[in-house]
Amino acid sequence: MPAIIETFESCNLQVLRAVAELSREDFADLINVTISSVGYYERGDYQLPLPKVIEVCIHFDLSVDSFYLLNLEKVLLNSSGTVKKNWQQKLKQANNYSIVEKFKLLPNFDTKNLHLGHNLKIIREANRLTQGKFGELLGVTRDVIANYERGAMPPKDILVSVSHKFELSIDSLLFFDFSFVRKKMPDFILGNDFVTTVNKALGEFLTLKKSK
Repeated sequence: MPAIIETFESCNLQVLRAVAELSREDFADLINVTISSVGYYERGDYQLPLPKVIEVCIHFDLSVDSFYLLNLEKVLLNSSGTVKKNWQQKLKQANNYSIVEKFKLLPNFDTKNLHLGHNLKIIREANRLTQGKFGELLGVTRDVIANYERGAMPPKDILVSVSHKFELSIDSLLFFDFSFVRKKMPDFILGNDFVTTVNKALGEFLTLKKSK
């Protein structure tokens, strides 16, 4: 079974709402859900759907990685539970590199056009894994992997597990089309430096986009 990685999304929703001084009703309006749904998500009864996670991250200039993996209670609140006066600065300092923040400046950025399924297939092929073996790594069946590669949205645990195992940010898995790497460096798929090559290409990609 894959290692269980601690995540903080439920707590982080409460903290972000507190520092922004938003009521549950205000927060529900912000991400277009019901007030009762906000309660469910904050208690951890249900997972906040990924499109809504992205909306929250864009609003707070937060990476998806930080939303899931960074304990914002420790970063933004005092020991007494009150909000730190410089919470915006603290959040900026603690936040991981945010592709969400970079990509939302592009005219063609569309949070509904995610590259996750395509990227999962490229990761699997780069590591010479069958769908069955890839599924074993993530604790799911071959059919589940096939569904993900066809565009089905995996749960948060799978996203975090792929990010952890292959040392790639969740942001890059979602928003960066790994086929850019394949076109730019067609032989990369056979190498053992997959992560290094992808991250290098990602930096070049963002620099290229920024210069245009």
